[in-house]
Amino acid sequence: MGKATNYSPEELLKMVEHVAYEIGRFRWADQTLVQLRGENMSEGQWHDAVLESWAVHLRILADFFYAAPRQDDVTAGHFIKGWQAPAKSRLLAETERKADKQLAHLTLARAGEYGAGRKGWQCGQVAAEIEECVSLFLKGLTPALKSEFAKWGCLVETEYLTVEMTG
Repeated sequence: MGKATNYSPEELLKMVEHVAYEIGRFRWADQTLVQLRGENMSEGQWHDAVLESWAVHLRILADFFYAAPRQDDVTAGHFIKGWQAPAKSRLLAETERKADKQLAHLTLARAGEYGAGRKGWQCGQVAAEIEECVSLFLKGLTPALKSEFAKWGCLVETEYLTVEMTG
């Protein structure tokens, strides 16, 4: 792993669109999963595709808020000096690992630890934890950066329901 990079204000402005995209896609996937659950569609290809999208954007945002920067990664700490994310729950850590094993890599854990009958995802609880990070992050931005994120619709507060998803 290479050394983390310090970015100029101009470089961070270029990243606003990308951070906002991840927040928006994660929120969309979470809200869509809740809708599918309400419509008794918590199984099947459409559900699985949305769940996979949710998990991918979860991994990206969890790294953004919690991980130490590597190489050319951009993290919340690049935008906010002294950034401190809330304590990461065991559930969030387990969900990140699960996403790694089920989506990002073909592993034996996929067939064993996460095999048939053990695929439930506690999306609502994890989404609420990520949304807490999003809220703290947006509140900690300078007015100029907050204005940039507002252009991408990120300043909208979202309520999350605790829903356990299967699949």
